[in-house]
Amino acid sequence: MFDLALSASSRSSVQLSGSNASLNTILFLAAIVIIVAGMKVSSPILVPVLLALFIATLSAPPLLWLEKKGLPTFLALLVVISLIFGIGMLLASLVGKSIADFQNQLPVYEQRLEVLFTATHSTLAKLGIQFQFTDIANVVNPPSVASAVGRVANEIGSLVANAFLIFLMVIFMLFEVSTLPAKLEKIIKRPAESMAQLARFKQNLQRYLVIKSLASLATAALVWLMLQILGVDFAILWALLAFFLNFVPNIGSIIAAVPAVLITLLQIDATTALWVALGYIAINSIIGSVIEPRVAGRHLGLSPLIVFMSLIFWGWVLGPVGMFLSVPLTMMVRLVAESSENLKWLAIVLSDRA
Repeated sequence: MFDLALSASSRSSVQLSGSNASLNTILFLAAIVIIVAGMKVSSPILVPVLLALFIATLSAPPLLWLEKKGLPTFLALLVVISLIFGIGMLLASLVGKSIADFQNQLPVYEQRLEVLFTATHSTLAKLGIQFQFTDIANVVNPPSVASAVGRVANEIGSLVANAFLIFLMVIFMLFEVSTLPAKLEKIIKRPAESMAQLARFKQNLQRYLVIKSLASLATAALVWLMLQILGVDFAILWALLAFFLNFVPNIGSIIAAVPAVLITLLQIDATTALWVALGYIAINSIIGSVIEPRVAGRHLGLSPLIVFMSLIFWGWVLGPVGMFLSVPLTMMVRLVAESSENLKWLAIVLSDRA
């Protein structure tokens, strides 16, 4: 009788443990859904904060370096902030002028595109190939092009409107750089282990941002030089587009090449457009597939599949800025998962190692 009671008690304990595990899983998934929904709803506030955080992360090493050289904190911060402000004003000026000039030339390109469609349709008809351009014309007709340009302008205008807020947040974040480690040591449990993990994460993140920025700058410089040599209009605009989209993993460089190739086709001829496409492939193959992985690839520790999935996920949650920050944000998630015993499995899934 005692054995039967003990067996029944054991079975009930196992069932209770299983039900608790199922309940915990459901609660965990529900919490994830709530957090993601909250991030998507609050993206207008969250995006400027994240941009400021990563600009501050990129600016912290030169600030600390100036302080180690004996420069007072206030003067070091003033130098770094002046540099950020100067780069921001230069980019805003170049982007604004290039977009304005491109909008002025847009009717000319629309007419050339219509002529190209007509000539191509006639050539195919002579060869006995019947092909309808109705669907393509509906996509690239002037109202559609104007709408697309308007959406891009609104996105840029939104970032410019938040530029001052982002700039202020970067200043206050940099003020906290020297005191933040001491604060964290007093807050977190097991400070030695946690601070070591945080230091590794900060080093990897800063390394990624610096190397990615330098690789994007090299890509933009080579794209500008190639387009200048070939005489393509708005070379500086396509170079800036290549710089920013190079931060988007996997597909950014492909998207950056499309408008430059199309403009070359409309402005010059198909042969030059082919050379532009081959030039983009060569530049991105050398920098993105050879040089950059050898310098930074092994230090990310993220699975290539996870990098691509994070691009889709963060782009859906935060919009275009989320695509730019997809890798750093996923690295942050992996750091949090590594520091929690209950989320170790998530860190393993995100890692490129078993």
